[in-house]
Amino acid sequence: MSGNVKLFASVAIAALIAGAPVAFAGGGYNGGDHRGGGSTPSQHDIKVGDIHESAVNAKRVLNGGLIKTYSLKGNGASEFVSASGADSFVGVTSINARAPSVDAGAIKQDTFNSGIVVNLGAITTRKNEVNGSGASVSVSASGARSAVGYTSINNNNDKSPSINTKNITQNAFNNPGGAVINLGAIGVGNVSGNGASLSVNASGASAAVGMTSINDNQAPTVSTGNITQVASNNALVVNAGVIGAGHIQGTGASVGISATGAAAVASVSIMK
Repeated sequence: MSGNVKLFASVAIAALIAGAPVAFAGGGYNGGDHRGGGSTPSQHDIKVGDIHESAVNAKRVLNGGLIKTYSLKGNGASEFVSASGADSFVGVTSINARAPSVDAGAIKQDTFNSGIVVNLGAITTRKNEVNGSGASVSVSASGARSAVGYTSINNNNDKSPSINTKNITQNAFNNPGGAVINLGAIGVGNVSGNGASLSVNASGASAAVGMTSINDNQAPTVSTGNITQVASNNALVVNAGVIGAGHIQGTGASVGISATGAAAVASVSIMK
């Protein structure tokens, strides 16, 4: 498995106690706790067996990070300050490349948090510019997250890549004592680019399955087995975040501040 990644930049400050990621990004591989065999039948395509992830946190998480940059430019470029109790994540990301087809077995994610999570982070840009398809700036705080995602930006595929999985089962529980507090801030100027986003989020428990296609030559096709999602929150969630920005321009560009107790989402997003 390999790919060609261009104009991709990431600046991050993350506080994460428990995480189990399986991620494929532009030809790189970072394996988490996954059970089952897999192979890569061609240079770009991905084939894996069953994946079972479990992440548990019972400790306090605090992130007071600060990111200062001159500007943020590039397709898929990102800056984020995050505080997470427990994360289970399976993801594929392709930018300015031939997006891979994916053939996966069953995916099961169990994520539990009972520790307080606080994010006091901030992000600023000196030149006040965020530019690029899918460029993102975020400050987030979360208790328990289970996520499966496929993102393709500016692919050069002649045919639509295919995404095929068996059943997907996700459980995310933010238990009593797992208060989530986000006091973060974002200060930038103009934002331009299809799918560009600024966000300050706080969530107790979330289960998500998503496919995102931005400016692709051929949007991916998706086929899954049954999707079963359980998200349960039993703790305080507070978002007092602030976003300051200039002009926002681009198809699907967004600015958002959200506080969510529990969310279960399956989504497909295609932007040109």
